Amino acid sequence: MEPLDNIYHSTQVEVATAIENDDEVELATAVQRIVAWIINRVIEVVLMIPAFGLIIALVLKSSGGTSDFENMETMFASLLGGLGLVMVLYLIYGGIQLYFMCKYGQSIGKKLMKIRVMRENGDVAGFVHNVLLREIAYGLICSVIMMVLMGIFFAVFGLEANSGVAMAVDVLLQIVSYVPTIVCFIMLFMESRQRQTLQDMLAKTYVVQVWCGVTQLELFLKRPVTIQAAFFKSFYFT
Repeated sequence: MEPLDNIYHSTQVEVATAIENDDEVELATAVQRIVAWIINRVIEVVLMIPAFGLIIALVLKSSGGTSDFENMETMFASLLGGLGLVMVLYLIYGGIQLYFMCKYGQSIGKKLMKIRVMRENGDVAGFVHNVLLREIAYGLICSVIMMVLMGIFFAVFGLEANSGVAMAVDVLLQIVSYVPTIVCFIMLFMESRQRQTLQDMLAKTYVVQVWCGVTQLELFLKRPVTIQAAFFKSFYFT
């Protein structure tokens, strides 16, 4: 008789194999992932509109002031008010994003596109894999690499801040900073690699259709009746 934990492990292996072979789950399309990313960016831009509106309104109101000092004071207050509004809106937005990403493996954009981030073992990616590894750790790694490259360039060339070579190196570094984004964009279309981007490879995740997590993966990993059935089948037929 095969032990129950071995059966559970084999079930996990079956899910991972299904992901690789694209048999049991359907990966999110490149278009879905790109549109989800655009939705998130659009929301971030839209959240800044009320703040800019507040700043413009207060600045226009301050134009009728009696002195330059009053105008400067009002403009400074409007700037602080606008920045404060942006912070509040972004905190609310960030909290909502964090909740969805931790609980459902989805950002707002992914939720609207009906896709989610899933771990290689079939579980929905939570805080560790979806936020800590896929977002924060990946961003830190890219930042550290850029800082190292910048340090190497300036250490080797000994560049002055206003020199033409320094400006050229700065432009080159700006271009290099987009390389990870370009690489990830290309990887979205690589079906042979299950459309895993650099973030997915780091966090060991996949992005799949929502129905896959609800029907196929939970059927394999979340329902104990499936494991029990496998156990009794192993008991009677081995």
